[in-house]
Amino acid sequence: MNPLKIIKSLFRVLPSLFLTNQLVRKHPAIEFKKSSVCIILFSCLLPTSIVYSQTEEPEGIEEVQQEAVEQEVDEPLIDEALILEPETLAQVSAQLRKDLESQFQQIQSLIKSEDAYSERLGEEYLNYGLLLKQVGRLEEARENFVDSLHISKVNDGVYSIEQRPALRALFDTHLLLGRVSDSVENYEKILWLENKHPTEIGTYSFDLAVKLGHHYLDKFLIQRVKSDISIVFLDKAVHYFSSAVNRYGNKPIDQLLMPYGELSEAFYYRSRLNQRVNKVRDFSVSGRDDRFDPFRRLDRKNFVKNSFSKSELYARLHLSKAEDEKSQRQIVLALLALGDSNLLFNRKKPAASFYKSAWEEAQKLPADDPIVYSFNEPVLLPAFNYSIEKELPKRQGATYAFLPVIANIDETGKVTSVFENVAGAVSAKAASRARRIVKNSKFRPIIQNGEMLPSSQHEETIRVVVPN
Repeated sequence: MNPLKIIKSLFRVLPSLFLTNQLVRKHPAIEFKKSSVCIILFSCLLPTSIVYSQTEEPEGIEEVQQEAVEQEVDEPLIDEALILEPETLAQVSAQLRKDLESQFQQIQSLIKSEDAYSERLGEEYLNYGLLLKQVGRLEEARENFVDSLHISKVNDGVYSIEQRPALRALFDTHLLLGRVSDSVENYEKILWLENKHPTEIGTYSFDLAVKLGHHYLDKFLIQRVKSDISIVFLDKAVHYFSSAVNRYGNKPIDQLLMPYGELSEAFYYRSRLNQRVNKVRDFSVSGRDDRFDPFRRLDRKNFVKNSFSKSELYARLHLSKAEDEKSQRQIVLALLALGDSNLLFNRKKPAASFYKSAWEEAQKLPADDPIVYSFNEPVLLPAFNYSIEKELPKRQGATYAFLPVIANIDETGKVTSVFENVAGAVSAKAASRARRIVKNSKFRPIIQNGEMLPSSQHEETIRVVVPN
């Protein structure tokens, strides 16, 4: 290393060591070890190309790191199919164009004939904004929603529950624009208003919490490389899903299905990520390599066990609620979720027990119910039942292809062999990627008479990103 760079590094770190020394003198309760100072010093001197070993990090992320994380979180995740460019307005149906023009003229007429803050004008702004949103003119739609919200505040007061429609419209528009922090602010404002009017809570904002949860879960799923940012995405998804359960969990299960499946899936993904780590090598023991530290292995084992407990917890909550309300279909889905959760965590015997119970309960359903049919085919996992219907997330700019792959699957859901299937292959690289996905996946096996059975020549359609 260049001696000049070493000297410059010393000048960078010495002021920090001086401040640390002053802090210890002023606050004796704060303890610093000499080794900690050494770590700070050596971390400044060593080149950044060093491969750092992993050590456990405190629960929170440092303030500066969190700011960077938040900036990453707010990157747009837009479903391009939902957004039309302004110039595509000509392709919109004649009826919608007519509605837009009519609504605009109605607003102009009200501006001339009524007070600028009339309730009717606020309603027309909202309706016009919804039409603009349909044709992808999102910024214009947002402006109309803001005008509608302002008029609602003037007429009904800043604490009025009547603000919810405009806030909901802003929430959806901000989410489409990728302005997630604004969507969160709209959602929290709705909750604040509902708390001011407890009798009006109902289920109005349930889907908003679930949408935010899915937004962050999708952000995790489309990431190419999993990192600390991935953990933040999962934690945020869990926050909004669990908030929905806590706030609306007392509603009848056939009226409102809680995001139990989403939570079980999020904790499964969480178990597959390393714990939060700080990138500082431990120099307290010469030549130590943390990869072979038995305490690190123990921490990892406990971490996975804790993730499984939480994943299973929400499936058990689902089952308990379904049994209390005697919802036969939901009982079967909850038992399948428990079986899937155990199988994903390689707990084969409990999984077999839950699958057997699920099959027995499914015999009480109509023979043409899709759930009954699902026992006859292997199911790619995770396949937790979501609280809302949604499509697979898409990465902006990526091209996707759906490729069939043929595989043999044993009775535990493990893929034993994958066969070449050139049908539908757009490139050799995409086909190879699809085969690799299937090979590394786990399936819920065929379940007949309560027994888990192997299957051969099962065809599974896999979505892959087509290489450029």
